[in-house]
Amino acid sequence: MERSLILPNPNGTNQPEKIAFVDNIVIVGANGSGKSRLGLFIEIHNTYRPVKRISAQRILSFPDFAALKSLEQSLSELLSSRNRPVIELQNDYEQVLSTLFAQTAKRDSDYVELCKIDSTDKKPLIPQSAIEKLNRIWSEIFPQRKISISDSKITLKANEQGAAYSGKEMSDGEKVALYLIGQSLCLPENCLVIIDEPELHLHKSLMSRLWNKIEAERTDCLFVYITHDLDFAASRVKSLKIWVKELLQLNSWRWELVPSTDQIPENLLLEIIGSRRPILFVEGERGSLDHAIYQLIYTEFTIIPRGNGRKVIESVKGINENSGLHAIGAFGLIDRDHRSVEEIDALKGTGVSVIDFSEVENLLLAPELIRAVAGNQALDPELKFNEVKEFVLNQLEKEVERLTSQKTSFEINFKLNALDNKQIGKDKIKEAIAKLVSSIDADKLYDYNFNLFTKIIESKNYDAALKFYNNKGLVSSVSKIMGLGNGEYSKLVLRLINSNSKLVDHLRKHVPSFI
Repeated sequence: MERSLILPNPNGTNQPEKIAFVDNIVIVGANGSGKSRLGLFIEIHNTYRPVKRISAQRILSFPDFAALKSLEQSLSELLSSRNRPVIELQNDYEQVLSTLFAQTAKRDSDYVELCKIDSTDKKPLIPQSAIEKLNRIWSEIFPQRKISISDSKITLKANEQGAAYSGKEMSDGEKVALYLIGQSLCLPENCLVIIDEPELHLHKSLMSRLWNKIEAERTDCLFVYITHDLDFAASRVKSLKIWVKELLQLNSWRWELVPSTDQIPENLLLEIIGSRRPILFVEGERGSLDHAIYQLIYTEFTIIPRGNGRKVIESVKGINENSGLHAIGAFGLIDRDHRSVEEIDALKGTGVSVIDFSEVENLLLAPELIRAVAGNQALDPELKFNEVKEFVLNQLEKEVERLTSQKTSFEINFKLNALDNKQIGKDKIKEAIAKLVSSIDADKLYDYNFNLFTKIIESKNYDAALKFYNNKGLVSSVSKIMGLGNGEYSKLVLRLINSNSKLVDHLRKHVPSFI
């Protein structure tokens, strides 16, 4: 079923427009972008259906007993907060409970009247009340808490045998879950429900399940979520996502629909568009060495790890080739590994740069850092640097054949990716393969790489060794040379970098600049 909503013009003009969509809506954006005010705009301008805006400034004031009122009166009071300012505190918990009891009383009354006029022996089916629906959802979300809603009050038990306690003693998470379920169940049919910060006070493990249950129960309603929680936004799989860029002036925003891209998961895409800084994709995972180092060096960027170099390249391409995202500014940074100059030059044109070290771990073995760690450990900086240098070159000499083979294979693999995929027909494809393979001189590549490593060893070129020596275990070995435990060298370097701006400046000389 197609739905529609009145929204402000996405380009900042004062001409509202109607957009059509299928499912619910999620509004995301940075702090200060005007998301809550946009929620108020939606409430004011969508007058063709009942509207309830649930403010982020809600008070979880729980009454001992809910006032018993007619359904008309309780529902009128519940909806009376329309068009209130976004900063005004919302205190309508009692109205929610009163409406739940009023709806149940109306259901019971209607059923009695129906039984009176039904002359058959077969009793009509009893419609499920809002309170019964609430009980069912509650038991699925909080199976360890038994809730009882009757006689104008709410009580709970930790288990079947436990003593009952008042609803006022619930945790904030339980109170807000009950409030949100109750709000959603007792609202009129086809209501527009605007929820500012639906994640407030809710544990991440409950949040998505709770709203899944509520949405399934109220398929007639249109839910508009205004959220800071990007994981929650991504969990609304079918929902239309709106990215609020900025509030220009009263009732004027710049916004657009969150574009889709196959290269980047939606939760990561939402994080990217929520950032107000340019994006730098790097290798590794959150909390990894890559992530930690680059956060210290590239302070003007939002650093997003993507696992491996291929994912980094795909992510930069996905942002820069998407018309809705290319203005964000996305770059990539990967290890040199065994990449050839030809491949590195090709990557530059895509926005991806390569550090001048085979592994990011080798960056921590830069001479300035070796000397800084030695000084911190009350060791002779020059003596320790020479020990590290000798150790690295000796290890490299032991692994020349392995490194030569790896680098040669890596470069051949890159060349094989250049296969012409526009050929049509079996013979043409075979001809293209044969042509490509014949153009690759494995002997020449191997000999060149062997000579490269041999010259590094003969000239004792430490900088070149760090550039081409692919061995993540070097840093652990250097820990021992410095009298440190396994893995302690990296941690100490990061602490020193974090407290010494001169060391950060030294590191910046070894890595690409993007701005």
